Formats: sequence, structure tokens, C-alpha cells
Amino acid sequence: LDGFSELVEHTCTICTEQQSKMRKLNNCGHQFCEECLQQLLYSDHRMRFNCPNCREWML
Repeated sequence: LDGFSELVEHTCTICTEQQSKMRKLNNCGHQFCEECLQQLLYSDHRMRFNCPNCREWML
């Protein structure tokens, strides 16, 4: 996933589970697991989306 920093073992703020494959949004710094982030990115085949935490536009 380009444009997202990789993190190690944090809690995803979408699914609220401890995850080992986390990604941080570079624009706002909020973090999500790869699975939730991919669901956000690929739902409706969007190329842009709002951060679920702060609503800042990504991509």
C-alpha cells in the first residue's frame, strides 16, 4: 500500500483488534490494520477516501 507507513502491533481503530500488520495514514497519522484499510480503499473502487477518525481526505 503506497502512501502508508508500516507499523508494528497496534490496535486498529476500525475493527478495534490488536493487529501485527498496521498502516499509518501519512496525511493525518491515524492507524488501521491492512485488512480494514484495504476494505476502505477498494469499497466502491474509490481512489480517495476520508480518514474514519478525523475525516481528512486521503490520496
